[in-house]
Amino acid sequence: MLIGITRKKKVARIGDVITVTVKETHPNAEIKPGEVHKALVIRTRKEFRRENGSYVRFGDNAAVLLGKDYKPLFTRVFGPVTRELRYTRYVRVMSMAPVVL
Repeated sequence: MLIGITRKKKVARIGDVITVTVKETHPNAEIKPGEVHKALVIRTRKEFRRENGSYVRFGDNAAVLLGKDYKPLFTRVFGPVTRELRYTRYVRVMSMAPVVL
């Protein structure tokens, strides 16, 4: 008799650090396609629940590329970020964003 093993789907949530690969870039970009970097997830389409019971969701998924010392590679963040990043060690990313929700 075979027993099925169910495994949880691994997902990344806001504030998680993931490993990504660069698929495409501009011709004069500092990073090249095929490079592997760490990235901090700052927006997800999947909603998440806050402590006060409200839900937040975004229209796209977004991440910030991090260097080897886990500091942002670039100096600008386009679009909003959530205030949950305040509780991580990435307050600098939150300060670079134009809007904090």
